[in-house]
Amino acid sequence: MAAALLILFTGCGVTDSNDDPEALVVPFEIRVSTQSMGDGLYMVTGGVIAASWEREEDVESYTLVIVEADGSKSDPFTRAPHQLETMQDRISYVVVVGGPKVYLWVNEQRKDELIQHYQQEYAHHLNRWNKLEVRENR
Repeated sequence: MAAALLILFTGCGVTDSNDDPEALVVPFEIRVSTQSMGDGLYMVTGGVIAASWEREEDVESYTLVIVEADGSKSDPFTRAPHQLETMQDRISYVVVVGGPKVYLWVNEQRKDELIQHYQQEYAHHLNRWNKLEVRENR
């Protein structure tokens, strides 16, 4: 059975927003998904940038605001839970940068090189997608 491993880069955690005490503020992080194919070989899926938070019951939608590193904010936009990625008790707003890439049957050294590549290549995107303000709409 192939085990999936999700590699996360940058900080994680949740803080309160200074602007809205009802909002969660979660950091964006670079994610590179890897899965063991057996015999020391892996599948690596090109990186994405995502912000994740604890999933709550009875939420009809989320109002989201992207906060850039300089503190400027996007206009609010709304997403229903089914429009977001859900994994167990976490929900994520995911940004795919560029086209999706999948690398099959790579060895561990190449897997590590790809993870490092995406960490370096996507680091500057964390200026644009630095944090996400999340408001639950019930």
